[in-house]
Amino acid sequence: MQGSGNIVEAAVDVFQVNPLQVLPQQVDTKASMLVSPNPSSDVFVLNYAWETNKQTILQISNVHGQLVESHVLGQSEGQFQFGQNLPTGMYSAQLVDGKKRSAAVKLIKTNN
Repeated sequence: MQGSGNIVEAAVDVFQVNPLQVLPQQVDTKASMLVSPNPSSDVFVLNYAWETNKQTILQISNVHGQLVESHVLGQSEGQFQFGQNLPTGMYSAQLVDGKKRSAAVKLIKTNN
């Protein structure tokens, strides 16, 4: 009599899933941002003031939320030109310092 059984091979993988906790940054309403001209076909000029003890970074994101430009600002207040290499479209600008962020400012880059 021939064997009538099937050969079965099995394996067990041991793994662990750890939940990732993403903490939202606080919006600091004391941050001041004024961008002009807006809309712009060339550069944007940011006038900003923000009392923070950390390094301030200007982040520019496209409509998909992708970071397209990032600039380190050396002072807690001042003026900064940016956006000369941005293609036509809509963007948002925001100041961040690691734990806090400013409210976002909407930008429109137009054709020449």
